[in-house]
Amino acid sequence: MLQGKNAIITGSSRGIGSAIAVALAKKGVNCAIIGRNKWCADVTAHECHRQGTKPIVYNTDLSCIKDTNFLIDAIKKHWKDDINIIIHSASFVKLGGITDYSDKELELVNRINYVAPLQINKNFLKSKHLNSILSHSPPVNIINDFNNVFPYIMSKVALTTMTQDIYFKYGVQSNSYWNQKVIQSEFSEKFELGDYIDRLKPSILADTVIEILENPSINGEQIVDIPFLKARRKNFDLSKYYNACRISEPYDLDQVINFG
Repeated sequence: MLQGKNAIITGSSRGIGSAIAVALAKKGVNCAIIGRNKWCADVTAHECHRQGTKPIVYNTDLSCIKDTNFLIDAIKKHWKDDINIIIHSASFVKLGGITDYSDKELELVNRINYVAPLQINKNFLKSKHLNSILSHSPPVNIINDFNNVFPYIMSKVALTTMTQDIYFKYGVQSNSYWNQKVIQSEFSEKFELGDYIDRLKPSILADTVIEILENPSINGEQIVDIPFLKARRKNFDLSKYYNACRISEPYDLDQVINFG
């Protein structure tokens, strides 16, 4: 069903986005790997190519309007009107409340988490071959579960709301997906989020995305990975997603992390 499709995946040079890109490649999807880290993007593209697909890499800073416009034009030139899937996985994250953000950081959190996806969606919604838009963003009803991350979580909830609007107005399969537990990543390592043994591999979100895309009737949903997969798969086994490999090399990361 997904064989031969073309997918745009932001923030796919590493982490969750990279896992999604490789999982889609295993299904025969050609992926546009988008991220700021060219080396990581090339590694992801190599893994996709090993699956027999034709990935393309765009070293793009989504915080820059000019870069995002260049990305859109380049994808249109490469795939013409044959864009089938858009997945928004890029995020700008900073722990803290409103007063903890500088003006520049407030601009970045909104630009990367909401405005750039809006810009991308706007330009590709008229593509006659567009089938699906997915966003890594939380259900709006769990916003009170997040403390001391207001600017970040509000930008992501805005992304969820946009995804819902697309479902209602444009007839494209459009869903948000979110993780119930902490995912193993540079971010969770740096800030020691959750116990290591309780973190899950990014592959649980990759499997969630595959399940959504292979079932077009799933539409307009705000999906949370674990209950969703439990309901969809009779033999769902959460244990296979535990025991992610600990990141071994040291990372010199500031509190501000721009994924992808």
